[in-house]
Amino acid sequence: MFNWFFYNLENHVLWQQAEWGERILLHYASRVRTEWHNASPADHFNIAVINRMLMDSSAQELHSRDLGRGIAW
Repeated sequence: MFNWFFYNLENHVLWQQAEWGERILLHYASRVRTEWHNASPADHFNIAVINRMLMDSSAQELHSRDLGRGIAW
């Protein structure tokens, strides 16, 4: 499961999106790792499956944070 998680991240199309693609993927990986470790064993999920909604949420969070700092994408 973990190897497919990293494989899917390393081959994700966002790597082609300049600097911000890498930031989004790293932020997403951090959030998934935290959620997976905080879940009870009965609620563990397959992290190898990229959660599109969580990926979009990660992108929006970083974008909002950057706008607040006056950084444009």
